[in-house]
Amino acid sequence: LTPPPAPPATPPTPANAIFRIQPQMTKHEVKEYLTKIYNLPVVHVRTQNYLGKRMKIIGKRKIAYAKRPDYKKAFVTFDGTLADTGMGSQVDGLPGQQQEEEGEEQQQQIEA
Repeated sequence: LTPPPAPPATPPTPANAIFRIQPQMTKHEVKEYLTKIYNLPVVHVRTQNYLGKRMKIIGKRKIAYAKRPDYKKAFVTFDGTLADTGMGSQVDGLPGQQQEEEGEEQQQQIEA
């Protein structure tokens, strides 16, 4: 499951998430996966199938045709108990974000 960005949750609308999944996965499998492994309160799952982009690669002597793989997107709606934490795409424990935070703290100390 690959999560691209989704709109934030507000009090009248529940939290949503969009995942890029394997084309073989069904709605029931996505719901079961998220509830059993991550303990998320999933209410509804919608899916959309996408065809891979077709490309023409032109060489000196011949033309080759290629196609990117097909994929499926799952649009998941969560229960109202799941609140937006306001973190956006930041997740605790990632090494790149720790370095950015340390750099910001050093800049604040220099300015003060």
